Amino acid sequence: MNAFSAVLERFIGEAPFCVLTRALLENVFAPAKLDPLFERHAQTQQTQQLLFSTAVDLLTDVVLRFRPSVHAAHRAATRHQRIAVSAEALYQKLRGTEPAVCRALLRHAAEQVRPLLAELGPPAAPLLPGYDLRILDGNHIAATHKRLRVLRGEGRAALPGLAVAVLDPQARLLDDVIFCPDGHAQECRLALELLGQVHGGQLYLTDRHFCTSDWLFGLKRGGAFLLGRQHAGHLRWQLLGERRSCGRAATGEVYEQAVQLTDPTTGEEMTVRRITVALDEPTREGDKEIHLLSNVPPPGAGEAAGEAAGVAAVALAEAYLARWLIEGAFFELTVNLGCEVNTLGYPGAALLCLCLAMCCYNLLAAVKAALRVEQGAEAEEALSGYYTAEEVRATYRGMDIATDEEDWEPFQQAGPDTMAGFLRELARRIDLSYYRKNPVRPKKPPPPKSSSANRHAATHRLPNPH
Repeated sequence: MNAFSAVLERFIGEAPFCVLTRALLENVFAPAKLDPLFERHAQTQQTQQLLFSTAVDLLTDVVLRFRPSVHAAHRAATRHQRIAVSAEALYQKLRGTEPAVCRALLRHAAEQVRPLLAELGPPAAPLLPGYDLRILDGNHIAATHKRLRVLRGEGRAALPGLAVAVLDPQARLLDDVIFCPDGHAQECRLALELLGQVHGGQLYLTDRHFCTSDWLFGLKRGGAFLLGRQHAGHLRWQLLGERRSCGRAATGEVYEQAVQLTDPTTGEEMTVRRITVALDEPTREGDKEIHLLSNVPPPGAGEAAGEAAGVAAVALAEAYLARWLIEGAFFELTVNLGCEVNTLGYPGAALLCLCLAMCCYNLLAAVKAALRVEQGAEAEEALSGYYTAEEVRATYRGMDIATDEEDWEPFQQAGPDTMAGFLRELARRIDLSYYRKNPVRPKKPPPPKSSSANRHAATHRLPNPH
């Protein structure tokens, strides 16, 4: 990049993550990229007076919590002549957003970030050598306010939709998603739409909600591998042979046994490995064992013929723990980003809001990768999502006032090599001590509930009983 203006240099020194966020948003969400994307994927909605890129720009302000609501974002945009239509027209644009457009937008963001990651340098060590891991999970959008006429008088919670997302744990990217406006839809049925994208060498980690014959046999037909928690009620299965001990994983003793699965629709059969972990500590549901199903071959099987590398049962049990990475991603989307705006009752608007939060999560992956390259893997792990998000929220509007549009225009046209150089330059300047996570102390068990008739305690009297 060319030399920065004096004002932008001051923000780089005082709020580097705010500058990084704005630069990546300008690059990935450039109108020249978003508006053609909308034209390619929109089926019913049309561009008239309001461009899709403008609607995305305003809603991003809400997702990143620069503005408290869509209406507040519209008021500010009107004041600065960034939008020429009414608030009602903006709401109509958002409510009509199609799930296919949201999916295309997330995939666009991932496709924009991947070249950046390649330019930044080699990725971190693979979680499971020889396999391209993907983690699958669903997320229901929280219930919204009942502002819509159809919801008034409704006693039940109003769910605006859900998403089934795919996380690349190696790159920390959400690279695909299925959005659905029906909050009561089944995640396992939505996931079947992803089968057309699977390919050989991929290994999908899933929880037991996705343990269905359609999904498991669909992965096999696509040449992909599975590692998922078993749901006994969703399958036709039969144990084969004897269970044998395989050693110990971080969470307990590991056992393995063969299982034969049968597709009830086609009658097709598949023999897989059933890996049982006898847990040292029960799960939150009280399970003392978990059972994992996988068609990854055992060590030595088929390797001479150039087939997939074999993996020991203990290694698969350890790899399954990576599934919590997607839970962490959803946590960031909810806590550090505004993926759920409870005033957006229309499913189309709520899904676009969640989509934009996922896109911003991908932008953060590029920032973390630059930090890892310049300051080491420990720096990436120590980075606090809370403190970085707080800096961006607190500084962005002031930076928007202090800087000129000319400061940001070069980022819209910048290629991956230029953007990677910019990310590395700023990553070198970051003082990580200010953004480091606080140490997590082990939680103490809660005290037993009082059995006395008086259920309340005066805080003042506790240290002063007399």
